[in-house]
Amino acid sequence: MIFICGADKDLEEIERTASYNKRSRDSEFEVIPWGHCDQIFIKSNYTFGERDLAKAGSFIERHNTLIKSSGWFLAPPFSTRIPLHLWEFEINNLMWHMKTRLARAAFDAGEEALDNEDIDMALINFDQSYKIYRTEQDAINLNKPKWVREDEWVPPEWHRNMALIHTRLASHGGPNFVNSYKIARIEMAAFLESAKRLRRRIPWKLELQKIKVLDGVIASNGAKTIADVEKELEAAENIGGADESDRKQHLPYTNDL
Repeated sequence: MIFICGADKDLEEIERTASYNKRSRDSEFEVIPWGHCDQIFIKSNYTFGERDLAKAGSFIERHNTLIKSSGWFLAPPFSTRIPLHLWEFEINNLMWHMKTRLARAAFDAGEEALDNEDIDMALINFDQSYKIYRTEQDAINLNKPKWVREDEWVPPEWHRNMALIHTRLASHGGPNFVNSYKIARIEMAAFLESAKRLRRRIPWKLELQKIKVLDGVIASNGAKTIADVEKELEAAENIGGADESDRKQHLPYTNDL
C-alpha cells in the first residue's frame, strides 16, 4: 500500500494512466483519495475496486473517517483575507479542496458504472456523492461565524456539482427520482446566485439554458427527458427565434419553483 501527497511528479504520471476518474482494467494502479493525499493500489497485489467499491457506503465511510472530523473551518479561499502569496493561503485552499475529493471520486465511479451498464451501482455512487456534499454544507452552517451567511462560505461549484448529480439520478433512476429534477434546478439557481455575487466568470448563457431545460422537464412532471426539452427549445429557436422573455433573461432564484 502506497501513499503519495502533494504535487509529486510520480503521482501525476500515475494519475494520467490510472486515476480514479478513469480506472482502467489494463492499468497497473488504482488511485483513490485519502484526505489531501492519494492511496495507490498495485493491482497485482490488491484490487481496491473489487473489494471496497462494491460496498454501498464505501465512499461515505472513507469520508467520515478521514474528513468529517478534520474540524477545518477557516473561511474558504474565495472569502478569506489571507494574502494569496502566503503559505497559509495554499494550505487553506488544499484543505477546502480535500472536503469534497471523495464526493468527486464517488461521482466518477458512478459515471464508470453507467459506462458498464451497472445502473444500480451508478445510482448508489451518485447518491454517496451528493450526501458527502450535503454533509460538508451542513457542517459549514454549523461551524461558520454567526454573522456569516451560509451561502457566503459554500463554494459555488458545490451547488453546480450537486445539480449535476441530481440530473444523473433523475435521468437514470426512473420514477422514484423524478423529484431530483427539482433539486437540480434549485442547486443550479443557487450556483448562479453565488457566482453572480462573487463576480465569477462563467458561461452565463449556457448555464441559464440548463435552468430553462430543467424547467421544461419539471413542467412535464418527468414525462419529457432533458434531451426531449433540448430538442424542443432548439426547434423553437430555429422556427421563430428567441422570444421577448429570452431576450430579458433574469437570474433564476432558488424560490422560483
